[in-house]
Amino acid sequence: MQYMTTAIVVVDGIDLTMTSEASFSSSEQETIQSSTRFGIWPLFGISGHGGWSNKVSFSDSGKITVQQKSPVGNPVVLGVLVSPTSAIFS
Repeated sequence: MQYMTTAIVVVDGIDLTMTSEASFSSSEQETIQSSTRFGIWPLFGISGHGGWSNKVSFSDSGKITVQQKSPVGNPVVLGVLVSPTSAIFS
């Protein structure tokens, strides 16, 4: 085994709003909206499951706002830290 999990980042309840100053083309917007509907972007979470909700909107200039919410009592894994096994057992 080359890598091992050394930490897991978990939150219980989240209300997240992200904005970007970058502009996205109409085809990029479609890809983002599709990925959000399927619960794989920007955070993994299926709408309706455990109270999870996703909302993506774009300004006229193509700038994005993403809102994701999950109520307390529904832990969400935000990330996993991995390290080389050789660094752990050296």
